[in-house]
Amino acid sequence: MKRSDLLFLVGSIFGCILGSEFFLRIFRLGYNSAPLNPSNLVHHEHPRNYSFTAYSPEGEWDNFEIKTNELGDRIVGSCSKEKQSGQLILLGDSFVEGFQVKDSETIAGKLQNLYCNKGIKVRNLGVSSYSPILSYVQICHRLKDKKLILDNSKVNKIVHILYDNDIEGDLQYEDSFSSSAPCPTISTERTLSPLQILSRNSYLARFLQRFRLTIKFMMKKDRNIGLDIASSNRFSPSDKCNQSSDRLINTSKYIKKIKDLSISHDADYFLSAVPSDSRKSKKTNYSCFQQIAKLAGVEFIPAPIELFQQPDIYYFEKDIHLNASGNKIFASRIFEEISNKK
Repeated sequence: MKRSDLLFLVGSIFGCILGSEFFLRIFRLGYNSAPLNPSNLVHHEHPRNYSFTAYSPEGEWDNFEIKTNELGDRIVGSCSKEKQSGQLILLGDSFVEGFQVKDSETIAGKLQNLYCNKGIKVRNLGVSSYSPILSYVQICHRLKDKKLILDNSKVNKIVHILYDNDIEGDLQYEDSFSSSAPCPTISTERTLSPLQILSRNSYLARFLQRFRLTIKFMMKKDRNIGLDIASSNRFSPSDKCNQSSDRLINTSKYIKKIKDLSISHDADYFLSAVPSDSRKSKKTNYSCFQQIAKLAGVEFIPAPIELFQQPDIYYFEKDIHLNASGNKIFASRIFEEISNKK
């Protein structure tokens, strides 16, 4: 091959790559799925000042933009009310984070809409795979570093939403727990892979990753695995808790630490929980969280009964998370319960 031909080939390939990158950026197609960065403070966190186009490898949602702010929190949306009378802070994991739906369809987005006329600003601190121990470390450092300011002259409420794997999560993250005053840390040895680093900066890399994950899902032998575990079974809020008392006490101590932090900053703290989708799981820890709330002396906001009775309406078919309808009724329940506490 002549040198001129080789240079032409290399130039053509480079031009195609550059053109594809520009095209994807112009049309804001920076595909990603729940991106997380390692953290030596709180194990993992969202990338900061980051935006991406959400997609599901299973094809259950697609093509809406998600943004995080300078702290890595998902941006909830604006409220036209200029004067703020307080704030409502949501703690939790991917069910709070809500990367499966648009901003306005998350629990935080629905609550912002309900509280807008009251001048309450809603903040979404949810991060995938956070359990109470991580949420405690997260909010402790936010308050210490003045990155979260709770003005005692205004209304401040903290709602912490748990999910079934949180009890096991606390046991897992305790291995990296480092106690220090006034706030502990939970570090990780994990680092971003070269592909992850590339995807943080290149829309083309994200597009190729989407393509790879979609093909991987399509090659599964049984794409509906997990949907027929107990098709006629329905969970109940009164189902027996199958966790040991030691595990309940362990998680309750972190819930109590968050409650004590809240009280010290004149904020009301509430606990709630999302039950597992009975179509995809054989059991739920929902009743365990009711016991944990009692152990920690925290008020528990019950989940809507519809989540137990009609999971096909309120959860995605394949993904474990609440869909837009599920987020809506959950947010409405939180709003109603808190409003009735006056």
